[in-house]
Amino acid sequence: RRARKARLYSVWPGDNRFCCAGFVMTGAPGHECTTAGCLRGVRDMAFEGTRFDTVGEAALRRLEGSDALNRPVFASTSCPNLCAWVCIMIPSALFFFVAMPYFWTKVHPILPMLALFFFVLTVVFLLITCLSDPGVLPRREVILASGIAERLSAELGYNILGEISPLRGLGVREGDGTMRVTIPADLKEKGYRWCSTCKIIRPPRASHCPDCDNCVMRFDHHCPFVNNCVGQRNYVFFFGFTTSVCLLSAMVLPMLAFYFLTGAGRSRSEEGSVGFDQVENDGVVKAVLVTIAVAVGGIALLVLLLWLYHVFLIFSGLTTKEHWRGRKVQRLPGMGEELTIFGRRGPRLFDPRARVDLVEKKAPSDTPSGRALTAVWALKGADQHVIEV
Repeated sequence: RRARKARLYSVWPGDNRFCCAGFVMTGAPGHECTTAGCLRGVRDMAFEGTRFDTVGEAALRRLEGSDALNRPVFASTSCPNLCAWVCIMIPSALFFFVAMPYFWTKVHPILPMLALFFFVLTVVFLLITCLSDPGVLPRREVILASGIAERLSAELGYNILGEISPLRGLGVREGDGTMRVTIPADLKEKGYRWCSTCKIIRPPRASHCPDCDNCVMRFDHHCPFVNNCVGQRNYVFFFGFTTSVCLLSAMVLPMLAFYFLTGAGRSRSEEGSVGFDQVENDGVVKAVLVTIAVAVGGIALLVLLLWLYHVFLIFSGLTTKEHWRGRKVQRLPGMGEELTIFGRRGPRLFDPRARVDLVEKKAPSDTPSGRALTAVWALKGADQHVIEV
């Protein structure tokens, strides 16, 4: 069969999205919105059933070949993640552009400076959590195509691909080409498990995320509000985000409520206007502002409860998934091992920009003449049938 090479991020088998030529990784957005798909949909609505219904198809196919243009960064977010950004940006913008001059000149500059500090901290932690690798364990075909099996074995301390079963020669059944692998008994006793989707052996605290379709080291949960898994390599950033957003809410929301509900910016002082004499504070505006304040305050309260819950998990040494599955609470910090926030992050286990081996294979696809087999490029080892025995 013919073979060629390509960047790993362009043929990634999971549901993660890669942006900026593979330097940025985020979770599954929950939709299949692409630039080519949107343009094709507009064309079909405008010209369906006419002689122009295939206009620009060649350009759209070339566009699909450019991941940076076909799946831009803004199309990689999910609706809950977008809501999180809105709930942070709108109150912050109101404070910094409307209320901050009053508190800077009439109260004390330290209050706006603290609010700005917590705002920057919140945005930085949210970006890092959204766009970082949570600790993904590469699938079997990724390991084989990129040739990183030995490096992973050295890093993880075991053979992630499993041991070839001694049954029936080299572990391949005659006739069906199925490869049989086993998990060593000592690893099974420690909680190592086989993932039938990724076809690898995963460590005890790792789990397969159904949203991103990957195994993640020390998997905590998949958070739609950061549009990413929360795991071994980004849990500290997630906790930093929840902490900073609670502090930001504690600074910004009370000052906004005071400013709008008391009409603090209406009066013009003897030294000159502070720039808010144009603000309308009639009953309708106040009612709208109170409604928004209650909604945002309720969200802030939920975030505070989430933060307290994760403080409990950190002191318990458990992940969210382990707690919900009924694992017993471990000892307090300093008494146990592998605490979720103090544990070792470890290096990234794969390089999205690495050039991997692809092989040509036949796959069924829809064509104008019906269902047919067409040639597609796939990762080396993707068609390998492996079972655990």
